[in-house]
Amino acid sequence: MKSHYMHVLITHYRWPLVLGLILCAASPSFHSFGVFSAWMAMGLGATGGTFREWRSEPGLWMLSVFFLSIFAPLWAILISGIVLDVMRQGFAPPPLLHLLDFSIGALLFGLQVRFLATVTITNWKISRNTV
Repeated sequence: MKSHYMHVLITHYRWPLVLGLILCAASPSFHSFGVFSAWMAMGLGATGGTFREWRSEPGLWMLSVFFLSIFAPLWAILISGIVLDVMRQGFAPPPLLHLLDFSIGALLFGLQVRFLATVTITNWKISRNTV
């Protein structure tokens, strides 16, 4: 991920976190639309807020790997829940809003993976050079 995008995510980490919380709280009113996007937005915001000193603090690469090991299975569990819901409906196509929710959530998860991969690689190099 480019350094500019990293800086934007780190400085504005509150927005995805708060918007995810609001969307998660409001999702029962919309027949659970937005739950997947809300969880991924909260994860992205939490990740951005955690790694503010990623270029100067050696050892943060381990926390980055830990975050990735937490959020990747969470993503897989949420995806399997969506697939099982579609299968229970007799392979009827899911509503358009749920596909939109899934697409936004997958995009946010992809951003989070790129962010964590950049933090891991860059911070590992910093940690290796300071020893």
